[in-house]
Amino acid sequence: MAAGSPSLPAASGSRFVVVGGGIAGVTCAERLATEFPSEDILLITASPVIKKVVNFRQVSRALEEFDVEEQASSVLERRYPNIKVIQSGVKRLKGDEHLSHKVHIESLCEIEKIYLLEEFQRSWKVPLAFPKAQPNEGDAEPDQERWPVYAELTNGKVFGCDFIISATGVVPNVQPFLEGNSFALGQDGGLKVDKEMRTSLPDIYAAGDICTTSWEPSPLWQQMRLWTQARQMGWYAAKCMAADALGEPTEMDFSFELFAHVTKFFNYKVVLLGKYNGQGLGSDHELMLRCTKGQEYVKVVMQSGRMMGAVLIGETDLEETFENLILNQMDLSRYGEDLLDPNIDIEDYFD
Repeated sequence: MAAGSPSLPAASGSRFVVVGGGIAGVTCAERLATEFPSEDILLITASPVIKKVVNFRQVSRALEEFDVEEQASSVLERRYPNIKVIQSGVKRLKGDEHLSHKVHIESLCEIEKIYLLEEFQRSWKVPLAFPKAQPNEGDAEPDQERWPVYAELTNGKVFGCDFIISATGVVPNVQPFLEGNSFALGQDGGLKVDKEMRTSLPDIYAAGDICTTSWEPSPLWQQMRLWTQARQMGWYAAKCMAADALGEPTEMDFSFELFAHVTKFFNYKVVLLGKYNGQGLGSDHELMLRCTKGQEYVKVVMQSGRMMGAVLIGETDLEETFENLILNQMDLSRYGEDLLDPNIDIEDYFD
């Protein structure tokens, strides 16, 4: 979330304050730093590391690929000398509200591979026991227990566990900002923003997980709290802030025309386009499927002969073609099931 807030003690002389070191916050701060090179941009984050978009690649007009890397905030300050990072939480901590369980966090890493018990025994790798005491977390001992599943991390560590949860949902963290303020909230609890990412309070904008869009969306777009939209919203919020500061008009960014997300799951490329799960289409839509075991899975959502969404798993090379078919809303009724015939080069046909 970002605000032009001169009332903050740390913000004296600064027109822009960005709260949050996640993808939306960092992207917003970077864009503002570029737009206003002579201004100090304050980025307030509770963590010593920030989430930085790296290896960005525009796959098509709507689809983009990138990695997210945790970096020390000093790296961001060196890259953008006018960004000043303040490591501080904005939430008041009350001791009587603490929970008494222990959580072990491995930062600056991702899951490299997942093993079932028999696979892991053949790998001859050595799992580590979860540290029992905070001061000795760097001295973890080998784990002698047998676990149903093991996770190997990119930092070389391996941990056994009962099960692995892929956590892909988030809750808007609005509580620190509500006390003493009258923000309009969405049904999901996020701060409502208009089509220029403004909240209901003057000079305060919101982007990423914390916000709920309140404008009438494109028929092919929906908000989903993902890295892709966090980056897009952070970038667009900074654009709107800059336009407002300079007295210039703002046009809605194209990224809000079509829902488009690309990621990897168990090393398979996954592309989601438009109303990929039939969201809001009612019962008068149909699905068309193509599946090649171990290679690809293609699902398209059709309504009245027009493609409304798609799921592509594997290296299908169909994402740009399907993106255009969804955006153009071409009537595909006459093609029927031939639309997914693997013997027809659909990319060249609709090029």
